[in-house]
Amino acid sequence: MTATQRVAVAHEHLDEIEPAYLEALVSEGVLIRDQGTLSFAHESLLDYVFARLFVRRRTTLAAFLKDSGQGLFRRAQVRQTLSYLRDADRERYVEQLRELLGDPDIRAHIKDLILSWLADVPDPHEGEWLAWEERIEPVLTLYQQGKTPSDKLARLAWRRLLTSKQWLAYADGQGLVDRWLSWKHPRLMDDLTSAMSRDQERFGKRLGARLAETPEKGGDRQINLRGQILMAGDGMSRDTFDGLLQHVDAVEVTDLGGVRGVAGLLQTFWHMLGDHRPEWMAELVAAVARRALRAVRDAGGHEPSRRLLGGGLGAGDVVEAAARAAPKTFAELVLPPVLELSELAAYDKGPPHRDRIWLAIPWGGTESLSVTDAIVTALADALSTWASETSIPEAIVDDLRRRHTGISNHMLLAIYRGDPQQYSEAAIKIFLKEPWRFECGTMDSDYWFARVTIKSLSEHLAPENLKLLEERILSYVPAWERSPDGYRSRGRMQFDLLSSIPSELRSQKVNARIAELRRKFRAPSEPPRGPRSGMVGSPIPSEATERMTDDQWLRAIKRYTGSWSNRLGKGDEFKGGARQLSSELERQTKEDPVRFGRLATRLAEDAHPAYLSAILRGLETTEHAVPDELRIAVCGKAYQDAREDLDVARGIADVLGGLVGPVTDGAVEMLSWLATQHPHLDSPIIRGEAEELSAHGIRGIYAWGINTARGKAAEAVGKLIWRDPDNIAKFEPVIDALLREQHPSLVSCVGAVIAAVNYHNPECGIRLLLRVRHGDGLVFATPHFLTLLAAQLPERFGAVRPLVETMVRSGASHAQRAGAQLAALAVLYENNAADLVAEAMQGSATHRLGIARVTSRNLADSNHRAWCERHLTILFDDADERVRQRAASCFREFQDRGLETCGELVEAFVASRAFGQGGAEEILAALDRSPSRLPGVTCTVCERFLDRFGDRAGDIRTRSSAAAMDVAKLVFRTYQQHQGDKWGKKALDLIDRLCLDQPYGLHEQFQDFER
Repeated sequence: MTATQRVAVAHEHLDEIEPAYLEALVSEGVLIRDQGTLSFAHESLLDYVFARLFVRRRTTLAAFLKDSGQGLFRRAQVRQTLSYLRDADRERYVEQLRELLGDPDIRAHIKDLILSWLADVPDPHEGEWLAWEERIEPVLTLYQQGKTPSDKLARLAWRRLLTSKQWLAYADGQGLVDRWLSWKHPRLMDDLTSAMSRDQERFGKRLGARLAETPEKGGDRQINLRGQILMAGDGMSRDTFDGLLQHVDAVEVTDLGGVRGVAGLLQTFWHMLGDHRPEWMAELVAAVARRALRAVRDAGGHEPSRRLLGGGLGAGDVVEAAARAAPKTFAELVLPPVLELSELAAYDKGPPHRDRIWLAIPWGGTESLSVTDAIVTALADALSTWASETSIPEAIVDDLRRRHTGISNHMLLAIYRGDPQQYSEAAIKIFLKEPWRFECGTMDSDYWFARVTIKSLSEHLAPENLKLLEERILSYVPAWERSPDGYRSRGRMQFDLLSSIPSELRSQKVNARIAELRRKFRAPSEPPRGPRSGMVGSPIPSEATERMTDDQWLRAIKRYTGSWSNRLGKGDEFKGGARQLSSELERQTKEDPVRFGRLATRLAEDAHPAYLSAILRGLETTEHAVPDELRIAVCGKAYQDAREDLDVARGIADVLGGLVGPVTDGAVEMLSWLATQHPHLDSPIIRGEAEELSAHGIRGIYAWGINTARGKAAEAVGKLIWRDPDNIAKFEPVIDALLREQHPSLVSCVGAVIAAVNYHNPECGIRLLLRVRHGDGLVFATPHFLTLLAAQLPERFGAVRPLVETMVRSGASHAQRAGAQLAALAVLYENNAADLVAEAMQGSATHRLGIARVTSRNLADSNHRAWCERHLTILFDDADERVRQRAASCFREFQDRGLETCGELVEAFVASRAFGQGGAEEILAALDRSPSRLPGVTCTVCERFLDRFGDRAGDIRTRSSAAAMDVAKLVFRTYQQHQGDKWGKKALDLIDRLCLDQPYGLHEQFQDFER
């Protein structure tokens, strides 16, 4: 088995063994009998037997491997033999270990296996450390000299050592880790930090000290260090966390990644370990707030910014979660810096004083709030929860009473709401003395927090105190309601606050005042809604519109004539206007086109055009039959009332284009006017401005045209001619007028008409084609014309060759590319166009891009392969990257067929400039999807990839890393399929290279193979 590298053996090779003994092994499950062969029940049994026998031979593993080959089959044997030797003969084991790792003739994949196995041994000893030292010495020598090591095998050994918690601890016990850190080599320190983060019980103090170091300008290394340490998750030690707090306190705002940096830090911390240690999260939020406070103080309190606390969205929910999980700790730590920030940032006379950081008290779901706003929301909730669970120290409450900012007042009322029974008397006293505290609310509900506080207090107030509260509310008028701009709102605060007192507790005087204010304001202010998002919908719900009669529809259409924007500020921002209601009309027209088509003829002349447009769209897209008479009647109504409206005009064209019977004179008249006289031509691209044409490209030129009424009408004429050749004569004047059109975007739509004529009468179609004002051939590159010209190549190339020549020699790049494509296709159809292809190949990059498109798409066709390969070989080395990328896409055609027949082309490709990042991915994908046995040239492709991108294969931040995963899969697949030929050895050489580069996913490939 060892010699043949097979896990099963034929019965006849076991004749010398007693049959009864073999049967006993089968019976005990040690061996398995299968179709004339015997094999071990598990390969580990075979490896164990091999190890026992090998140890008796007194030879070395290195000698055995060099004599018997070093294929992947040997990996398990090496692993098992080393394990056996380690237990049986420690001295011999160390000798063989050092010999295997030091012998240059031992393959890299074997050494990688040994290093990985050695990293996992449970009880490291000195002899094994000698083996490590010999392997990592080249790396450490260069690091000590301030250089970066390049020896891949030594770097691999270094990486394997650092992944081992026990070996790093062993090195630390020898004083080596501190020695290595003292060299201050950036990459070495990064390596060690990442490794130390996995054992924070041992290295926590040193990691914390590194984080707390004063960062260099820009702080990039400190930011990277922070990320490495956070990845340790809930294994973070307190010492490390203390260093993180000092780090946050020391760095500038930009060093935390700017506005979103704070949010990113908080999110990462919470998801890594915050939910296990919410008190630490509270400390981190407090550190962020203290840092912002220090920045404001350093600036002398001038122009404080919301960015100091992190204005980016996305972390509000984790801030709230921390406050909810540890309310007391959160409030104790975060409240002091927040109050100081608010005081320093205050800017108006007040009280309450507003500040530049929290312009208004935030409200809404924390997931939609910035870190800045979420801190205030979470802090108020934490104080309220704390108060409800236990008494808050009086010093905190007294401090809040002494402050006069809006934020401090918000926090004080939150405490009162948390335990209204305890704080009812104190709250009354402060409201009576400082009634400005009633002014506590959100941007869209001015007194909301005061309202909910009064409601919660009312049930716990003595009658005489409740009466005092009522009188204070009745006597207080906020400054806004006394101002010239706000006098119309006078009484709003009284109405909102008095309405918060439960009705059964109010005095008669208050009820009378509420009744009076209700006549003015109708109802108390709505609760705050905070940031909201949603779709603006129909003003009449769908379920209601489904039951509406025609007369009800007419009344609704008469009522809703405005737009959605007319409703802003009225409390129903998600209720739309005419256009939103018209969407319901369109939906119902699709369901019942006859009914709503007739309804369209009853619309008032001044009805909003959105309703006519909706019915027209419904008629055009319905799956139900619509009589031609009704189509023409609805279009006639729309034409008469609103033909200059763009949406209506396009709708008319679409509906008339769907006529199935004879086209009436009225329909011809409408389409003629729309196609030649409609006035909506206001876009720069319609006016033919050169820079706009260049910027929007061919698709853009056609898109602008088809979105005009003229373009839509031209296409409608084309549809009608396709259906009935008799319509050519009816639209002849229109066709003549369209052929005089000069706007490229509109001319691009005329191609639909000419294509329809060509379908019935090719000679007439070509005559019309030759009359087109093509603008240096540019129009011929648009979709209708390009399809039409391509259709002429098999039988009428001679007739359109002058047009193709014009395109190839055009000054417009889009025309050049399309002309080159047509010339190449003409050659494939065996036309005399080789001279045009040669001209294009010598032309611009745009010309060659057209050739590349045709050759790449037709390579798989055996009839054209030789011609395509000849040109692709040239295009692979084109000076223009776009051409090379397009040529490289040729391998997509083989993704389901295999590349066995394209060996020479593949060789040319991997040696060319096209084999860049994108080109490599193209051919790797084609090989990966090949259903057949991979050709040996796969090794050439993979080798070339590793030559160019191997140094980036292990960096998951790069595209090369993803492609390297495909390379690994292909190499292992080739090795399995070619173990008996030269390509099998070549694949094994590549596996060695992969082990040195360590691309992501390599470990899984070894696992799959050994399974």
